[in-house]
Amino acid sequence: MSSSSYYQSGIPHLLNQQDVSMAQNQHLVSLPSLPRAHAPDDSRKRTLPLFRAVQRSKQRVRVNTACDRCRTQKVKCSGEQPCGTCARLGKVCEFNPVGVVLPPIRSETSPASITPNPGTVGTPATAAYVLELETKVKYLESLLLKQSPRQASNSDDVRVDDTCYLYSKNKWRLHRRYQNVLTNKLGAELFKQLSPESQAGVIPPRVQFYGWNMSGLHYLKQTSLPAFTDLIRDRTVERELLDYFFREINLLFAIVHESVFREQYAKYVADSGDARASNQTRLFAAILYLIFPLAMRFHEFQLADQPSPYRAGLEEALFEAGFAVIQKLSFEWESFELIQSWFLIFVYLRVLHRQTSLIHALGNAVSMSRSMSINYRLSSRKPYNNMKARRIFWCIYTWDKLNGLQSGRHYTFKDDWDIHLEFPTMDFERENDGWLTWPALAMCHLAQIAGHIQTFKSASLSYTEVQALSLDLQLWHDTYAIRDDTLFDDPSGIAPAVRAQVKLHYYDVVIQLHIRKLFNYVGMSVACPGLSVEHLLTACAGSMDIFAVLEANGALTVPWFLTMLLLFQIGIVSIILINAGLHLPQCNSNLSEVIRVMTRLRGAANDGAVPKYRFEMTSECLWALKMLNHMVCLRLQESIHQLKYIGIDHGSDEVNSARFSQFEVLQRVDAHKSVPDRMLFDSNDQSEGLQAEGPSFAYSNERANGDRSVTPYDPDEVSRQLSGALDSLIKGEGKDFAADSLFGNLQWFDQTPWNFEFNND
Repeated sequence: MSSSSYYQSGIPHLLNQQDVSMAQNQHLVSLPSLPRAHAPDDSRKRTLPLFRAVQRSKQRVRVNTACDRCRTQKVKCSGEQPCGTCARLGKVCEFNPVGVVLPPIRSETSPASITPNPGTVGTPATAAYVLELETKVKYLESLLLKQSPRQASNSDDVRVDDTCYLYSKNKWRLHRRYQNVLTNKLGAELFKQLSPESQAGVIPPRVQFYGWNMSGLHYLKQTSLPAFTDLIRDRTVERELLDYFFREINLLFAIVHESVFREQYAKYVADSGDARASNQTRLFAAILYLIFPLAMRFHEFQLADQPSPYRAGLEEALFEAGFAVIQKLSFEWESFELIQSWFLIFVYLRVLHRQTSLIHALGNAVSMSRSMSINYRLSSRKPYNNMKARRIFWCIYTWDKLNGLQSGRHYTFKDDWDIHLEFPTMDFERENDGWLTWPALAMCHLAQIAGHIQTFKSASLSYTEVQALSLDLQLWHDTYAIRDDTLFDDPSGIAPAVRAQVKLHYYDVVIQLHIRKLFNYVGMSVACPGLSVEHLLTACAGSMDIFAVLEANGALTVPWFLTMLLLFQIGIVSIILINAGLHLPQCNSNLSEVIRVMTRLRGAANDGAVPKYRFEMTSECLWALKMLNHMVCLRLQESIHQLKYIGIDHGSDEVNSARFSQFEVLQRVDAHKSVPDRMLFDSNDQSEGLQAEGPSFAYSNERANGDRSVTPYDPDEVSRQLSGALDSLIKGEGKDFAADSLFGNLQWFDQTPWNFEFNND
């Protein structure tokens, strides 16, 4: 399948109209029509995946949209907690499931306490209706009489101000321990009431955890950081590595704000001596020492067979120095920069190390994000801190979900429980704040979909859930459409390898959605409603198209972690389907190309060093694929041997020869003599002898020269010849003409291109 045709269709055949109709008939969710590539702005602002709507529609317990007070008093409720009405009246706002019988709320302003008009007359039904209307009117009038501040202050259930949830001035952290906040609030209130002379000698206590434990005597001292060592010393090399990192790596994650970081780097270079000894400076240097080895790894591997431009051991020394500082600081502190550092460690380890180590690194970033409560909507006195918290959190959220899908492990952040922020929309122009990048926004929305493919429940996805996920993937594709054949021709300024990674992650999510179907071809029986092998193969073909483009432009050896993972995945899919006898041409082509690309990657020498190959995992991947391919070949050979043993001596093909053509006998075969079919057309005489006597028709069984092809059928010519023959019969001419010969040249109605035109007049 070509790249251009694939782009136009999207995963495109993910859902047809029949699938939509089937999903709608299940009455679980109403599937909307799918927006196309140029979606209107309102559809690009959709943030809630359809899959979540499906899940919520399946819940048996319906959640109220109105609080208990508003529902009981039959007034409009904003649905928030506290709602607008309860907040304005200073009442307790509570939500209970539908079906719970609530006691009537009685107060001086509630409808139940208002006396109806005693003059109401009429039938019981009319009287009840009028009473209801009068009650509502009087209740609404009572709402207009707002309580005075004095009356509100005497109420026992006055709403507590949200300021009880505070974080300190210098730390981004929620405090839900009230005495920590009350201590500071009391001190601040007393401080305001003192005279200036008295204020000069006191200070309000800050917000902190007083009396946390009974430490003393053998208190652990703060760990000392290792001595700083300038490992590169060449500022030109440092700047080149920074440029490479922000151009080729950071765009996919947006974990570091480029403009601000470059300003900090300029100050870092200008500082010297004691200024570099502070913890803040050492932390920045550690982040640099995590960025440099990551850029070196990508740049060096992109050079393929060329020698490394960096001295041996420098990459490892830089990482170890940065990692040591981050590990020591994280033992006692938490900050935005430490979260960024652990994420950079995760990316580096994702490229070259074990799953366990990178899971720990990402886990530290996730744990610190939760501890600092950056998954909550907070407001700092510094607007930049608000943006920093938001961008760092969505980066951690994105790769928590995607790494969970790629590693087969459960992710941490659950949308319905842990996310207390407004999810970014799909409109990049609206979300762009100078830090966010377009690939990072696309990956964030893809991660939201990926989180629902690998669910926490053991049961498989239902048909409706699969179709909802397919629609979400289709919307993602239409919004962030990337043409596979124009990766290196796009003027957007995004590095081609980064843009390729965005599309490859999309294909990986599609494959993971549908690959469960293949369990039915390996001796298992797994329910897979809505899953499709065709969608699986389409994603595989799209991935191979991207790899071909990257290889043609010398970017295939850049060590992006999804390259080897997808290649092996496509190889496994191909072998399973080949073994099942399905889609053989495409699977044979995919498997052959996967083996070729992996062999080429393994052939990238490592300058005679040990290990021999730059990409060590190519050896074990090739071994596994070729071993499975060998086993498939052995199985097929044994099947061929068994089939031959059953028998392939079918005899002459005489029994398969045609004996009749329409109403005409082609030949008569002696019961004791076999005439091969091919002998019927050995000479012109035999061919002519088999034709019927009478007028020479243009439409005959075989052409006079013995060719088995049939003369093209001309209805007008046949009609003309038939008319002439009938006229001859009527006039008594041509008595030797056999009627069977005439009818033998007729065709059935379903073999004749009739063109009927009916006139209903």
